[in-house]
Amino acid sequence: MDAYANLLSPFRLGNMTLRNRIVSTPHNTHYPRDGYITEDYIRYYSEKAQGGVGLLQCFGSMSVHPTSPYQDWGNLKNWDDSSLPTFEAFATEMHRHGAKVMTQLTHRGRRGNSTVTEQPMVSASSVPETVNRYIPRPLKKPEIKEIVKGYAAAALRLKRAGFDGAEISAFARHLIDQFWSPQINQRSDEYGGSLENRLRFGVEVVEAAREAVGNDFVLGLRVSGDELLPGGRRIDGTKEIIAYMDALGCLDYFSVSGATGEPVSIGQKVIPAFDAPQAVYKDYASELKKITDKPVLLAGRIQEPEVGDRLVADGVCDLVGMTRALIADPHLPNKLWGRTDGEVKPCVAMQQGCVGRGAMGLYTGCTHNPVIGREQELATVSPALVSRRVLVVGGGPGGLEAARVAAERGHEVILAEAKSTLGGRVATSANAPLRPGWGRTTDWLVRDARRRGVDIRTGIEVTAAAAIEMKPDVVIVATGSRPHLPNVECVDDARVTSVEAILEHSPPIPPASSCIVIDLMGNVEGSLGAHALAAAGHSVTIVTPDHFLAETEEKSTREPAYEGLHGLGVEILTDLRVEAIHAGASVTVHLTHVYTGQEQSLAGAALVAFSAGARPRDEISEELEQRGIEVHVIGDALAPRGIHDAMLEGTRIAREL
Repeated sequence: MDAYANLLSPFRLGNMTLRNRIVSTPHNTHYPRDGYITEDYIRYYSEKAQGGVGLLQCFGSMSVHPTSPYQDWGNLKNWDDSSLPTFEAFATEMHRHGAKVMTQLTHRGRRGNSTVTEQPMVSASSVPETVNRYIPRPLKKPEIKEIVKGYAAAALRLKRAGFDGAEISAFARHLIDQFWSPQINQRSDEYGGSLENRLRFGVEVVEAAREAVGNDFVLGLRVSGDELLPGGRRIDGTKEIIAYMDALGCLDYFSVSGATGEPVSIGQKVIPAFDAPQAVYKDYASELKKITDKPVLLAGRIQEPEVGDRLVADGVCDLVGMTRALIADPHLPNKLWGRTDGEVKPCVAMQQGCVGRGAMGLYTGCTHNPVIGREQELATVSPALVSRRVLVVGGGPGGLEAARVAAERGHEVILAEAKSTLGGRVATSANAPLRPGWGRTTDWLVRDARRRGVDIRTGIEVTAAAAIEMKPDVVIVATGSRPHLPNVECVDDARVTSVEAILEHSPPIPPASSCIVIDLMGNVEGSLGAHALAAAGHSVTIVTPDHFLAETEEKSTREPAYEGLHGLGVEILTDLRVEAIHAGASVTVHLTHVYTGQEQSLAGAALVAFSAGARPRDEISEELEQRGIEVHVIGDALAPRGIHDAMLEGTRIAREL
């Protein structure tokens, strides 16, 4: 604990004392059903409460009024007392485990989907958002008053349910900061024009909420320090607003992060991904500390406990939002205290399991923690009734997860990997400049497997005969996949390869060569390869038959890739299909436009790299089954997919043995 004495120290916030400075900040999860809390939602947060978190700020974007959508983001509604029973059950469960609990209150205004809600979006004025493009209708003054009452009633309802406080969102261009913004608020009445007028709606919300709940209920305000938009609000403007709001005497703290919800290139920075430094928005917290004596909470890619501890020690902030770190490892605080066995599982901002699943309308998970979202199924690891000898073939994430969980349950486990290194395709992707720290996910799995006694053997190609000689009771085949090259003329030339191959080994080509990357999968792999080649000083063109790169990826993965490619001058060609490749002194790629049929060629390449997916690599399962051995095939060896799928299959199989 001494190493994290600042982060783990108690803190007085309003009328409540937090057991430490670690906060899970509000975020969408898609757990609610019809706007109500579910058992899955309770269990998801209960795991964090049991793990020792100081403050749970729950329910990102809880709606306070029927004109604010909840359906499209899978949120909660807090409009009437029908929500009270589930609110009460939620608060009781979190308090039972020693955590304090708050929630975020908001009206999203124009941020939503009219098609889903079957009603128009509303805002200060009829200015469309640049993401959804819906044109909102301007709120009438009586409607504004009703929404203010909605905030107050929602806050009081939370207090009645036993919550410790509420955070009002004026962040990511929800309705309050839509009124703040002169880019959006074009009103000519008392709610528009001057700064004082634009602040009026937010002031009324804060004052009404405080009057409703009294002084024994914590109220905070979340803001963006800098919207990062051309013409948007900068930190000086935010400081002016915070000083004004602080003078009201209604708020107990301020929460600050960065960016805003639009456009997409900026919106993805609201939840900073792997390309952002740790505590990327810390300067905004430091600036707010200069103008208020209220506590300041900082959020924005704080995933290392050492970073959080230093922020508190240096007086940058009083409370530290570590939301994704707590998704990766809900028991992080207790592990730092030494109350729970094991090493903290790191978060490397992969985004695919948390943000990415949400973008697909799925509940929150974690790319390399398959328990998240399945707490009722997987949170408890039960000892095996009978210890068995388990052979895991393959040392990628799925195989490592299967091996460590099987060992934890008491099985005798051998893991054999053909390569000299572990980690599978994750280890290969970790070589990409756009994937800093990526390999830490499998590094943790390796350390935990060794800690639990797994016999790890590398550099061993396991045939069916070799597997049988090890006398296993069970074999888990996690041998992964092979990169695929399409059936295109001349792909057997040595200068035509896969993206995975160039990430695994730097290609032997002259400096400043011309390279072509062909993305046929629509995921981010092709972009990673193109960026890696450009970062090495080569001239790169990336080609796809799709309308844009990484078409199947969600924005927090796709946008940093685009930013990186454009930053290095990579030429991006879309809607082009590869017809043939001709190899002479250099390589020429012949293309056809997918709509017009117009032909064109790219000549003079020293290297052509395909991102064309993979095919399963499983040469042993059928023979082992014929010999009467129990066999389970998982991950890419079963069907090439993502890390999340491999981890989930690995942990489930290990728990069933």
